[in-house]
Amino acid sequence: MGTESTEQISWEPYSGYDEEAYSVGPLPELCYKADVQAFSRAFQPSVSLMVAVLGLAGNGLVLATHLATGRITRSPTSVHLLQLALADLLLALTLPFAAAGALQGWNLGSTTCRAISGLYSASFHAGFLFLACISADRYVAIARALPAGRRPSTPGRAHLVSVFVWLLSLLLALPALLFSRDGPREGQRRCRLIFPEGLTQTVKGASAVAQVVLGFALPLGVMAACYALLGRTLLAARGPERRRALRVVVALVAAFVVLQLPYSLALLMDTADLLAARERSCSASKRKDLALLVTGGLALVRCSLNPVLYAFLGLRFRQDLRRLLQGGGCSPKPNPRGRCPRRLRLSSCSAPTETHSLSWDN
Repeated sequence: MGTESTEQISWEPYSGYDEEAYSVGPLPELCYKADVQAFSRAFQPSVSLMVAVLGLAGNGLVLATHLATGRITRSPTSVHLLQLALADLLLALTLPFAAAGALQGWNLGSTTCRAISGLYSASFHAGFLFLACISADRYVAIARALPAGRRPSTPGRAHLVSVFVWLLSLLLALPALLFSRDGPREGQRRCRLIFPEGLTQTVKGASAVAQVVLGFALPLGVMAACYALLGRTLLAARGPERRRALRVVVALVAAFVVLQLPYSLALLMDTADLLAARERSCSASKRKDLALLVTGGLALVRCSLNPVLYAFLGLRFRQDLRRLLQGGGCSPKPNPRGRCPRRLRLSSCSAPTETHSLSWDN
């Protein structure tokens, strides 16, 4: 036996909408939540399947293009873009399981439940952390105007950072990996997070705080600081590259504020209520549930847009993708003279030295 996770609704595939139709409130009052459950059963599968299709297509193209052009180790940003695409691709692979479980129940057993739940949690946190890494790389490359040879972050260090990010993401996913299992709920089998009975509320709260601080607040702070400094630098610069780079920064910030920030704030407030043991009325509990459902869906949409925001907006990536789709491509092996053959000349082959510019493709 065990106790279910807190009232918090997440978009992890094990949760769905994981509350009783009737729950006891603070009065106590009988809280009827069938309307919220009905909305969840329609909303979550629809968003999950849409994001799965878009995420698999977009991130698959990013991975294929990086592999075909040999741009995997060209720069720290290339390394982190590849890892971001991998994280979002893995997340997209879990979403059909979430949609099927919400529609017809979970029929794959507890082992698969833990694997899918853990993979979702790890890839979701990894994607957010790699966004912070990319913003830091862009700040160093553009705002500080350092050439490639003088930048503190190198591809080798970027690989080490990537390993650390994945290890941290797995650590944040431990609750899902350890305590997810299937069980009866509302006449169906459900894959959900169930803490052991001996686990105190303090431990549960500490787990939630670690996920919010390390998985959301820290990356959010890094991104906000780096993009603010980037914006100031680009506003002071001149030329067409400045305008293009500034448009990219504005698009990234706007997408983050609209799609990711609401879910981060909703999760932060829900965690604060958990730690304070704050009880809600039935109507307030319903509003909280709906807020987490809707903002969680927006956060998933942001994951499917990452290829557009972080890869397709880059001129060099678009050139590489065009050649890949046409059946060509520059060889991953560098030419001894630092050039591509004239008929294959593309930005995926570079000269022996790299100079700084305001281009987002550095």
